[in-house]
Amino acid sequence: MTKVYKSILLYSFIFFIALTCLKECFVGVKQLFWGFVYNNPLYVCGSFDGSGSYGGYLAVCVSLLVAYAIHYRSLNSRTMLSTILYRMVIIVICAALIMISSTLCRSAILALCCGLSFLVIQTDHLKSKAKYIIKKNWTSILLGCCIIISGVYLIKKPSADGRFFMNKINIYSICTNGWRGTGIGSFGGTYGNAQAIYFKKQIEKNGSSDLDWKSIGEHDRMSADCPNDSFNDYLFIGVERGPLVMFILLFIVILAIVISFRRKTLWGCGLITFAVFATFYYPLRLQQFQLLFIALTLLCVMDLKLCDCDQLDYTIDQQTCQPKRLINILTVIIVIGGLCIVIKPNNSQVEKPLRLWEKAKPWYNSEYYDNYVKECDTLMTFFKDNPQFLFEYGHSLNKIGLYEKSDSVLMIGTRISSDPMFWNVMGNNSLAQGKYREAEGRYKHAFYMVPNRLYPLVLLTKLYYEEGDTARFLEMTDVVENFVPKVESIRTEKLRAEIRELKNSYLTEIEENNED
Repeated sequence: MTKVYKSILLYSFIFFIALTCLKECFVGVKQLFWGFVYNNPLYVCGSFDGSGSYGGYLAVCVSLLVAYAIHYRSLNSRTMLSTILYRMVIIVICAALIMISSTLCRSAILALCCGLSFLVIQTDHLKSKAKYIIKKNWTSILLGCCIIISGVYLIKKPSADGRFFMNKINIYSICTNGWRGTGIGSFGGTYGNAQAIYFKKQIEKNGSSDLDWKSIGEHDRMSADCPNDSFNDYLFIGVERGPLVMFILLFIVILAIVISFRRKTLWGCGLITFAVFATFYYPLRLQQFQLLFIALTLLCVMDLKLCDCDQLDYTIDQQTCQPKRLINILTVIIVIGGLCIVIKPNNSQVEKPLRLWEKAKPWYNSEYYDNYVKECDTLMTFFKDNPQFLFEYGHSLNKIGLYEKSDSVLMIGTRISSDPMFWNVMGNNSLAQGKYREAEGRYKHAFYMVPNRLYPLVLLTKLYYEEGDTARFLEMTDVVENFVPKVESIRTEKLRAEIRELKNSYLTEIEENNED
């Protein structure tokens, strides 16, 4: 590949990054100052669904643009094209940094800092300046880093604790599921089952009964939730596709970064920013990031240096031409193949069922379950991978008395969702059919999945009341009364009041029977 083609390719990519970053900044400014709603009315998120992915995309772009600006300053000869692009890049960097700060995304800021640190390490004059500053002020820098890290953690402590706990459960799941993983689309159900096993083992080991919630570590219990997505792309891949695929992906990323570092190209700055962000979010499942990841990885491993592109040489070395042509052909094939896999065609066949489902939702919200089931009976084949649809449909079937059909629908939901409400409703199905032990097992499983929720314990209490098990019923009323949920609300107080009333009526009935 001649330097002419290098110049065209690389400047085109930098220009494309700057242009898309500027477009995202423009959309974010409209949301921030003029209340423009794109995807999410609650956050500044650009054209993304959330502020986290928005901040992460801007962080990757900024790391590349800053690297370009540093490389531009070190060039011996500069063309008009590179100068114009440099000035554009400076404007985009300033705008993007403002928008990143508005998202308050700690993952994006950390990833950007790592990418820029990589740039400093691989740039000789910046590296020497950084060494001098660190050597002279290392105590102040260390203290400042500790204060910043502590502050970042404490700003959103519950969220950070939840992420750490989620990673722990994911690692536990990877270690127990074997090399093949559990299959694509199974993360939610796998995570929920792994979390249930984790807490159940703690209770069996330390508890005095099978519902002794006090025997669980309070930090873990309060950090537990029911996510259907992992905020760590590597662990997500490890759960669904197995640790072998996860290690291959990590190897490719690390190898590309090392190659970029040795050749002192700027592309490693973007890739390391992407790689760090992927440990706290899920960019590999967003199309914009997928395309960016493929491009950055290829640019890291290809023999392309931006600093050579302004010194154009129209001659071709015939001895090295053929191997480089082969590499370039293979690169193009990989890129086209990756794009074909990543870019999914718009499936118009789903648009009509989606409209029908949206039309049926008011029936469910108004508790007209018969009408909702009639509308959704034909939609099951289209939304069998949608946890929300499966729960609403299965819950509606439960309400109209079709318990076996409800079970079959909800059971599908348990394989793709970590929400314990699927098990609660399935327990209601078993209870309605008089299968008390099956219902008990399902309520307990729901409690083990997220042991900071009161509702499964309330259902268990009602089960023992209906079964006529006085000892267990009275024991569970005490458990419900003393239980400490993650969130106290009017809902939890109503549930407790309901159990108190049930207990009082039950005791009154026993006293009247004794008097007789």
